[in-house]
Amino acid sequence: LQNGYWISIDPRIRPGSQVGVFTSAQQPFPTRADLNQKFTAITNGTMELRFNRLSLRKVFINGSYTDESLNTSQYTAGDDGIYITNGFAGIDVLLRFTEGGIKSEFRVNAPISGLTELRITDALSSDQVFHLAPADGSSFPSSEPIEIRSATGQPVFMYDRLVIWDQSGLKSHSWVGTYERNPNGSLVMVIDSTILGDPSVVYPLVIDPLVNAGPFAFGGTLQGSLLTPAFCSTSMTISFPGGSLPWDFSSSWDTRQNLCCTSVSCWNSEARVNITSSCGGRTPVAPSWWACPGC
Repeated sequence: LQNGYWISIDPRIRPGSQVGVFTSAQQPFPTRADLNQKFTAITNGTMELRFNRLSLRKVFINGSYTDESLNTSQYTAGDDGIYITNGFAGIDVLLRFTEGGIKSEFRVNAPISGLTELRITDALSSDQVFHLAPADGSSFPSSEPIEIRSATGQPVFMYDRLVIWDQSGLKSHSWVGTYERNPNGSLVMVIDSTILGDPSVVYPLVIDPLVNAGPFAFGGTLQGSLLTPAFCSTSMTISFPGGSLPWDFSSSWDTRQNLCCTSVSCWNSEARVNITSSCGGRTPVAPSWWACPGC
């Protein structure tokens, strides 16, 4: 509802008043990008978060390193995103705009000789006080989603898990990176030699974080495993923040394994999921499930 009229939600970006500026204002959480000032932004209520204020450190096996700032001089833009060629040397950057979110894809196009670690720093900023915290209540460094909280502790934005994947099509070639927090409040995405030194990686290698606006509810972790064909079934209850009535929602989860025994038949990172509301509705409709095949 806007100015007394119902309008459709449209997350597509459109050119702004200046070259290099793009906006998506026709949605509850407006987004924008300014390639001249080198940032993207989301607004949630009265608070705007500026992010993708990026720099990169490449750490090499001999202990040396190089630092780079984001280069936005070569880009193309369409309705749903912006593609920056050589945003960093040998790394393209794709910004995908969604409803209330912006997904950044850092595409490492080919192996970089001697590289042992990538450290992508995002110098987050806002017009209001905020602090960073892992969503599960743990401390940094963390592989969990990172909440950007207001001065009162309310989660307002979220950096989702740092998902990394290659072009092999193998489920075993999907990883979760680590977030660190600098003393100045910036967030650092760390991709280490476990991934970069794997000779079986099929390039481009994609580093794929998502930033979106809340409110959020973090469900926590469920753990269980049985030999096939047996399985375990459990559930968790998640309350919508503040007890208010949601008009829309999205959910995400990931499955992981910390042990795999080749001598027995076991379920490896496999799950079937459904969501049931307090009023009895279920998605997907029974007997269907969302299936997460194992690696």
